[in-house]
Formats: sequence, structure tokens, C-alpha cells
Amino acid sequence: MPIAIGGARRVGDNFFFELECSRIILPQEWKERENPVQWLAQEYTTALEDFIRKDPTQYWWVHRRWKTRPRQELQQESKLE
Repeated sequence: MPIAIGGARRVGDNFFFELECSRIILPQEWKERENPVQWLAQEYTTALEDFIRKDPTQYWWVHRRWKTRPRQELQQESKLE
């Protein structure tokens, strides 16, 4: 089954929204992957990040998903210090 990734962006002060489908992931894209779940998660995350970058003010920042850096980056930084 295809996976569609998209969102809604509010336009103006009224209840008018633009809907966008930013990515459709087809089954044949992950069928032969070594780790399809990880690949799907990365594709989903990348599409979501791209959508948010278009207008970050529209994203509801209620969790810590992008407020911290990946563990590998932090480890590399501590080695450099």
C-alpha cells in the first residue's frame, strides 16, 4: 500500500488551508531494501522536514524531536574538545 506524506498550511487569519502531498512512497521503493522499516522512517522524516522548512511557523512545536542533536554528533563534538 502506498504511503502518502503531506500536511495542511493555514493561509491568512481565516480558516482557509492549503493541503499538500509532499511525497508518495510506493511499495516497490522499499521492497528490496535491507532494512525497509528504517528506510521508510527516514523517507518519512525527510519529507516531513522538507514540508516544515517551507514555513516553520506553521509547525506545532510541542515535542523535542528536533530540539536535540543526534547522539553521534554529540559524541563527535565531545571528542574534538
